[in-house]
Amino acid sequence: MSRHAQSRLWSPFIVGVADTGSAARGEASISAAAIRRALACWLGLLACGASGLVTAGTTTGLINMPDARFNPDGTLEFGLSYAKPYTDFSAAATLLPWLETNLGVTRIQGVPGFSTPNNGFGSAYGSYKDKTSGLKIRLLTESSWRPALAAGVQDPIGTRLFERDFLVATKTLGETQATLGYGRKQIDGVFGGLRYAPLWAQNWSFVAEYDASDYQKFPFADVTGVASRTKGVSYGLEYRLGWMSAAVSNQRGVLGIDTLLSIPLEQKEWIPKFAEPEPYTRVTPRPTLEQWESDDIYRKRLYAALFRQSFKDVRVRLEPNMRLTLVLTNSRISQMSRAVGRAARTALLLSPLETREISVTYTTNGLPVATYDFSDLRRLNRYFNGLLPRSELAQTVTIRYADPSSYSSRDKVDVLAALEEPTDAKVLYGNDGNFVSFKSQDAGLNQFQIKPTLSTYLNGPNVFQYSLGVLGTYDRELADRLFLNSGAEWIVYENISNSGAVNNSTLPHVRSDFPNYYGGYSVKLDHLLLNQVYQPSERNYARLTGGYIEQMYGGLEGQWLYVERGTPWAVDLTVDAVRKRDYNGGFGFLEYQTVTALAAVHYKLPYQSTLTVRAGKFLARDVGARFEIKRRYRIGMELGAWYTVTNAVDTGIPNESNYRDKGVFVSIPFEALLPNDTKVTTGFSLAPWTRDAGQMVNTPVDLYNTLEKPLMIDMHKSDGLVRLGDVADDYNLPYLGSPMWDDPFEGFGRLMGQDWEGAPAAMGKPGVAETALLGAGAIALSGLFDASLDRAVQRHPDSTALHGLDNLGKYLPIGAIGVSGLAAFSETDKRLSNTGLAGVEAGATSLLVGEAIKYSAGRARPLDNQGTTDFEPFKRPNASFPSNHTIVMWATVTPFAKEYDAPWLYGLATLVNAGRVASREHWLSDTVAGSLLGYAIGDFFWQERREPRKGPQVLVGPNSVSLKWETN
Repeated sequence: MSRHAQSRLWSPFIVGVADTGSAARGEASISAAAIRRALACWLGLLACGASGLVTAGTTTGLINMPDARFNPDGTLEFGLSYAKPYTDFSAAATLLPWLETNLGVTRIQGVPGFSTPNNGFGSAYGSYKDKTSGLKIRLLTESSWRPALAAGVQDPIGTRLFERDFLVATKTLGETQATLGYGRKQIDGVFGGLRYAPLWAQNWSFVAEYDASDYQKFPFADVTGVASRTKGVSYGLEYRLGWMSAAVSNQRGVLGIDTLLSIPLEQKEWIPKFAEPEPYTRVTPRPTLEQWESDDIYRKRLYAALFRQSFKDVRVRLEPNMRLTLVLTNSRISQMSRAVGRAARTALLLSPLETREISVTYTTNGLPVATYDFSDLRRLNRYFNGLLPRSELAQTVTIRYADPSSYSSRDKVDVLAALEEPTDAKVLYGNDGNFVSFKSQDAGLNQFQIKPTLSTYLNGPNVFQYSLGVLGTYDRELADRLFLNSGAEWIVYENISNSGAVNNSTLPHVRSDFPNYYGGYSVKLDHLLLNQVYQPSERNYARLTGGYIEQMYGGLEGQWLYVERGTPWAVDLTVDAVRKRDYNGGFGFLEYQTVTALAAVHYKLPYQSTLTVRAGKFLARDVGARFEIKRRYRIGMELGAWYTVTNAVDTGIPNESNYRDKGVFVSIPFEALLPNDTKVTTGFSLAPWTRDAGQMVNTPVDLYNTLEKPLMIDMHKSDGLVRLGDVADDYNLPYLGSPMWDDPFEGFGRLMGQDWEGAPAAMGKPGVAETALLGAGAIALSGLFDASLDRAVQRHPDSTALHGLDNLGKYLPIGAIGVSGLAAFSETDKRLSNTGLAGVEAGATSLLVGEAIKYSAGRARPLDNQGTTDFEPFKRPNASFPSNHTIVMWATVTPFAKEYDAPWLYGLATLVNAGRVASREHWLSDTVAGSLLGYAIGDFFWQERREPRKGPQVLVGPNSVSLKWETN
């Protein structure tokens, strides 16, 4: 997700704010539709905040000071706070039970954003605005005797105007929560406070704190008068009603006001589905096989019943073995298994009496996704009538990946039935996420729609700039799996093109000039493309796309997607040969053209989270990688973030020439906001700047985005039959939990501590002493080459190869720890999970061991130019012996090399040895020592994790299901 052009794909709404500390801009996008129903979400963009009244973006806390409380998992908080001279707009989210993050914008009254027109917008821009971000991590949960413990950082990147670090504990004592903590930077030392929520005053809380803020360190403290404030006691009163809360505070004579909106994303449903059409239940005499084959009217009756339930692209076949096969998709129902259930129910009522099995293949945009085989129709009928639990039905249902042969060509009856079905054309009020729209859709995949659009840009001299328009789209299947997608927009009014910002990017302006695309013609070609999709084999998908792809680019695209069977990962490769479109929105092009190529790996994590890593060449011809992490919550909303690292150098950015594109994104399903089901989604993204590094083409037909929900989520959710019968009949199994996710620091600490208990026994095994002596000899022997090898490195200071080895030496250990962590969280492969745990344990232990030996030895580094024999034990904290990077790398890869018989991993680890020597950070003997120690530590933890008693075990009893994680 990212950038302004995404607005054309998600129904446009752009929000941005300039970070005047960096003289830059950023924006986000969200649909303007259904604002009446989604008012809370929309207001969140304009008034996003958490409970601090001075510093934007603060996490849950007292008044200005943090505490160790966490909101329930999946809580998204938006709000607005004011305490002169600061107005704060910020958002906080409990992404995991132990992780809370926040973003915010602080407006500083009385301080101009730009003093001259040569930098940014000039004096007309208004007050100074600064963006902040931060996070808080729970280290310990509260128990009957100990407090909750949390650590956090605020504003650690960017301008760092509101930077602070803290460690804080909170304990509940009856109706009171007591907090004590210590902070650095803008929090100067010890702080604390009390929160009293009496039962006799429901919804009310009384808060008092000792504010340890060092106001002298606040930005523009002298100009705003904040410098005169001192540490001391503040107190406040809070009131909460449902999702909303408000607070007032007295901060030693300064009035503070705070408003808050808390949205529970883990809630199953926000709005009851009272407007949802009932499933097909009409009882009609079923035909015999002879009647079915002799008269097409019975088959057409089944088609008509499916069409009226929003099923599209329907194909019906009765096979010789009396299996009725349906191939179809649904344009409205968001859950694949629920759509399949409605289709199966309809087929059960209208199929021939001799039918023995029903098979339903669900498709998306002409691509088969999954096939549901119902082998016992008697049980299926009892289930739909409420006489059989889903657990018993599941024993007779097979869910499998769809193969290409399941998508047969249309026959005469398919075509005639679709042609006889009248086109569904109507004006919609509040449906599909729009205030008002016109939509015409036939029984196939052809659709025409007209809807209003609103784009806003919070930036520039007018602060609130916007574009009002009407977007018309026409999508048609020209041939089998060949689609025409088109759209044109009439701009009724806009002033975004008058933002007046100076574009100081020294890279090709691949995104930074996006305001120019709002000027020009009042009627603009939004997109016009041909898209051919393929399914070469099961779990393999591909597409070829050409035309005017998005608002800013046109050209040719190719993409291939592969999903591995029964595993949580998928890979895709996308190649784009594009040229930049002209600003007028017509058919012309500008001179800039390029070819991008990005390979992506998508990995499913627990808690419905997904990690995506993209690597390759981006729009500005820069090369690098983009990392995305997102979580899908029970309500269907997704929250995520991205961070991009490329080799682009933008000298137009003060003090940050190698800019890293980063931001957060949200995907919002309108199904959660409407009284009826819908597949319509919208979303927005927020980025600090709209720069040109790490940018991608915004294609509306990305294969992974199209297939992710049905193929990667719905198909594997529970037993794959969620809401098959239009009822909430989940088995209600108890939550299994996981110490590595619910309480990762406690759980991991427990595991590692108890594995350490085996260390004395391992040290006492036969042969250990002899092996240690051999290792010492190898280290001493390598020491003979320390000086000569370092001299050789110094003779080639500009060597590209040595610089490359240096980078490998620095970053490979980080990557190895990251891969081990992902493996440790595998929910489907116990072997991989245990190996990953061993790698993480070994990496963490090796770092501790390495630091201890470093400090004890105190050896000088090559860069110190003190020679190979300069040792200052216990006096040189940043010592050379052994190499931490090397010891961590070898310790982390050893469990994988041994478990999976992959000795090539040791060759990869050797690159770290070479890199640390090439950087002159270490002598050769330092890296040899690190390798031997790392290997020994990695082997020890691999042996510990291989014991049968170690790792998670699911225990199923007659009346319960539980997770057992034995560690000793």
